[in-house]
Amino acid sequence: MPLWPRIAITGGGRLSYVRNISEFNLQFGEASLEPIQSEVRFLPTVAISWKPWNGTIGYARYQEGFRPGAQQLAGTGKEAITRFEPDEIRTSEIGLRFGTDPGSRVSGGISYAYSRWNRVQADLVTSEGFPYVANLGSGFVRYTSADIAWRPTAEFNLELSGFLATSHLDRPTPAFSGAGERDLPNIADKGWHVSARYEPFIGVTKITVDGSIGYIGTSYLGVGTPFDLAQGDYLDTSIGVRAEFGRVGLSLDVENLLNSRANRFSYGNPFSVADGNQRTPLRPRTIRIGIDARF
Repeated sequence: MPLWPRIAITGGGRLSYVRNISEFNLQFGEASLEPIQSEVRFLPTVAISWKPWNGTIGYARYQEGFRPGAQQLAGTGKEAITRFEPDEIRTSEIGLRFGTDPGSRVSGGISYAYSRWNRVQADLVTSEGFPYVANLGSGFVRYTSADIAWRPTAEFNLELSGFLATSHLDRPTPAFSGAGERDLPNIADKGWHVSARYEPFIGVTKITVDGSIGYIGTSYLGVGTPFDLAQGDYLDTSIGVRAEFGRVGLSLDVENLLNSRANRFSYGNPFSVADGNQRTPLRPRTIRIGIDARF
């Protein structure tokens, strides 16, 4: 809805109704159980935008989200029904975009966001390796990102982007009191990406050459022992070339050009994750030769 000639407001929301029906087959007696649980949430979003001049827009927005809670069977020898509470996140963001008009040679933007994450749900495993879900406590994420694209000619395009992130579990639950001020799981601290594309014509043949290199910083699998395992801190590269002959195209693409074996994710088998030896490496250098046709 426009408020003034260059200022507009946008709003909306999502109404969520969750009905959880639980039934457990217990071998060692009865346990406390709520067979039916219902929850209603309204999740609002609102944003305001300002266009100081053509091709430039500033904005601020607010949004909420959540995941419902549930009950689970836990314990050894004597079962117990435990419950993990719904978690919720509230995010505020402010930013500026420029070069939004069609045909702009230079475009990009910068933004800053702050998220407060309450009753963080986490997938954990017991010392025996059995999975369960628990609420870690509350934390926050501060996120700054910037990107810029330059198109000096119709044939060449260059893009750069990057981000910085800070996250902490600053209000842990008593069960995770030793994990205070730890990074929240799977949030990389920084990253950047550079890509370029060149599309000249040689006679009537269109040639496309593109390549990219990106960096993902360090993150941690989880909070506290045995999940404080580092992951990330790697480069990912790719390059490709394509020749278009009318309706037929021939292409050659290479992914993971440097054949990096860096660790993307430190998890695989829950029964041995505590050993700290699990790794999910990047896919090895992959070469693809392709042909495509339009009919």
